[in-house]
Parts: sequence; C-alpha cells; structure tokens
Amino acid sequence: MSKKVLYSITVSLSVILLDQLSKFLVYSNLKLYQSIPVIDDILKITYIHNPNSVFGLSLGDRFPYPLMIVVLVLVVTTVWYFEDRADFYILYSAIIGGAVGNLIDRIRFHEVVDFIDVGISKNLRWPVFNIADASISVSVVLILILSMIKSRKEEK
Repeated sequence: MSKKVLYSITVSLSVILLDQLSKFLVYSNLKLYQSIPVIDDILKITYIHNPNSVFGLSLGDRFPYPLMIVVLVLVVTTVWYFEDRADFYILYSAIIGGAVGNLIDRIRFHEVVDFIDVGISKNLRWPVFNIADASISVSVVLILILSMIKSRKEEK
C-alpha cells in the first residue's frame, strides 16, 4: 500500500472516528438543546439536530442530502486520486472523512448532530457545527490558501 493511500485512510478514519465519538458523547450525555458553557459565552457545547445542509441552510425537505454527500465524496476522491502533493491529498482526505461522518448521521438519524457553539454574545453566534463540519471547512480554506500560494510561486 502506498504512503499516499495509508496516510489518506488514516486521516479520513481519524476524522470519522473523532466526529462520531464526539457526537456519541454529546447525545448520550446532554438533552436536546441543552447547552454547557466551556469558555464563558464564547464557546459552548450545545446539542442540536440539523436537518439542513451546511451552516443550517435549507435546500428543502425533499432534497436528497445523502446523495449530495455521496456525490461530494466521489468528486473529492477523484481529485484526490490525481493529486501528488502530500499537503493537498491529506486535506482532501480530511474533507472525505468529514463528509462520511455527516453521511453516517444522515443515514442513522436523517439529520446531523451538531454541538460546537461559538460566538461572542447571544446575538453574534456562528451556526452550531460539529467535528466533520470543521474538518471540511478548515480543509477547504487551507486548500484555497495553498492554491493561491502555489499560483503566486508559479507566476514568478
């Protein structure tokens, strides 16, 4: 097995396991909508169910969220297959792991368990998210940044 495949499987499985374990701990120990402050009002653990897509955006009750996730995984896996830079294929693997983590929720619960609640006041809060969402979002941002850096280096 190549290092690329081994590292990628390790990253994807780590994200999936961390995501599912954290969600299990939340829904096993908190009541729905219960919130526990971790750092004052800045960081809280707030147990919610999200029937919608990323950041709570609704694409309609009949939208095939699981199918969308499967298509995303297939597209990212295709891009991963042709990627030879380790930093990029590790980030693609984190996206795949996050997508699979949320797909597991969609299959089990028909919605996603979210619990990371960040903000600076009651009215200024980011939508509640989970480890899978964070893995996807951070990886996409890092891919964009690294792509811009690579593009600038190639221009010189």
